[in-house]
This record gives sequence, C-alpha cells and structure tokens, in this order.
Amino acid sequence: MRRAILVAFLLAVLAPQAAAAPQGAPRAIGVSSPADHATHPRAMHEWWSVRLVDPRSRAWLDVTADRELDVRGVRVIGVNAANQWVDDGFGTPDIAANRTSLDAVGPDGRLAVRRRGAGIALESSAVTGTLRLSNIRRGPAARGWRLGEGFAIGGAGFRPVTLDGWSMPIAAANARGSLNIRGAPFDVRGWRASYQHGWGDVLQGDRAWDFWDQLVVPAPNGVTYVAYGLNRLDTVTGPGARDAQWLGLLARVGPNGVRVCRPRVDRHRWALLYPEFTRYATWLRFRCGEIKLRTGDAQTMSIAQYVTHAEVRGRTRGRRPGFAMHLAHPLR
Repeated sequence: MRRAILVAFLLAVLAPQAAAAPQGAPRAIGVSSPADHATHPRAMHEWWSVRLVDPRSRAWLDVTADRELDVRGVRVIGVNAANQWVDDGFGTPDIAANRTSLDAVGPDGRLAVRRRGAGIALESSAVTGTLRLSNIRRGPAARGWRLGEGFAIGGAGFRPVTLDGWSMPIAAANARGSLNIRGAPFDVRGWRASYQHGWGDVLQGDRAWDFWDQLVVPAPNGVTYVAYGLNRLDTVTGPGARDAQWLGLLARVGPNGVRVCRPRVDRHRWALLYPEFTRYATWLRFRCGEIKLRTGDAQTMSIAQYVTHAEVRGRTRGRRPGFAMHLAHPLR
C-alpha cells in the first residue's frame, strides 16, 4: 500500500503541468447558450454579426448590428459572385435582443433575426432580402477577458477595458435566400453561415488591445473550426510574446458536439497597411491537443482604415473557404 501511494505521488509530481492561461485571458470557455443572445444594456459596446461565405465563388457577406456608446447601426459589407463590392448601412437607434430574436430598427431600415424560425430579414432603402438557415450547429463561447485600462469616457482618469462575453449561437449552418444591396444581387444558395454576439466595455479606439483575430473555417465531415481572440498590449513584451500572450479560444464544431480549448498561436506574414501603418497577420496557426487550425487570408480582402483602428474582412484560402476578420490599431 505504501509503495502504491508513493508511486502515485511521484507520478503526480513528475507529470507535465498545463500551462497557465496568459494574464487577461477569458476566465471561462465553453459552449454557447440561448441566454448569451440577449442584450447587455450596461455594456459600452455590443454587436451581433452574421457571416456568409459561398464555397463555389469568391462571394461573401458580413451583416453586423453594432452599438458603441451613442452610435448604433447596421452595416453590410461583402462581394457577390459577379465581383460587385458593397459597403452600406443605416442607423438603428433601437437595438433589442432576447434569447430568440434580434431587432435593430431605425428610420431608414431594419434588421430582424429570428432564431426559432432561423430567419434573417433586411429592409432599407438600399438593402432588401431574407435568408433562411438550416442544419444549424451551435458554437463556442467565452467570458471574462480583462484587457487592462483605457481612458475614461467624458472625463479624466482611466477605466477597466473588458470583453465581458462572446458567443456563437450558430457556428455553422446552410443558408438560402436572396439579397439586393444597392442593385448588387446576392443569390444565397448553399452558402455557409455563422452568427456571433459580443459585448463588453471594450471600444474600438482603446489602445489596451490589438491584433484581434476572428476565423470560421469549414472542414471535411461536417466539421467547422472557430478561432477567436486578441492581445492585451500591456502584457506583450519581448520576442515571441505577441503570440504567447494571445487571449482567446479554438473550437472544433462537428456532429459530436463542440470542443473548446485555449490554443498555442503562431501568426506569420504580417501585412502593413498604409497610410495608417497598421499591421495584421495574413497566415495563422492554432493548436491545442488534437484540435488544429492552419489558414490564411485570400488575396483580396475588404480593408477599412479609420482614425481609431483598421478592419480587414474576407475569405480564407483553400478548397473550403471560411470567413476571416482582423482588427488592429495604427502604429504609434
């Protein structure tokens, strides 16, 4: 008995220990729940995004309802099969969501999402159409990023910068329907769709974070990979720290459910945008245990540069293209 106890103790001591999560990483990762879809009115920033990719052409689409402080609206960005690029939107003073629906309504248009009926409707002077989703699989979720401090709003001092939650009610689905965006038709048949919701006291102009990556990539046998995370800048010091201190998750969504982990990240081929001198990685590799994702951006991406930050959206490379988005700040 003594020998058995001693051997067990030595094995526990000598076994490799799991690496601690980097400072500021989400305190909990897991699977999305219906409650995650509801509005969080106390959050400074909140958004819901539908992403669609056509596997047979270069077409893709991003529809996002966003509220940041007093600015609220819906934005529609993408390119159709005829290579017609679109970037449009409308203001929506009223944005409300519960467990099963989202309504973003303004004088110039509305976006409605109904999870029970798996329907998405857009209506404005520039954007019209409806989509239906089928074969839906829910995805991962995470809570509790702590990203340091940012300037206080409307006064002196500082405030905590937090990404309180991020959830994917839909990690993978089949979409069908049609949209017309300022005369550009989108025939959505057999497209792949995903849907996510994020909220927190993190603003696009906060310099507490950088190198924000979001990827949804399909794979064989009904599997979809999801990667989501960013860097807390006050912890990024020294060679290799940018990747070692990436705060996020990697998930494998498939017929057997959702598996979520905290991955090791390697990012390469950093692009430099002019004139704001903003960097983002065009090749990314994520790995934790048996879950692995390696992907890169397509050659043509939608790039928008603002005073506060840059946004890069588009397709991933490969025979089964997915959706990629990168957010970053100008070099200072």
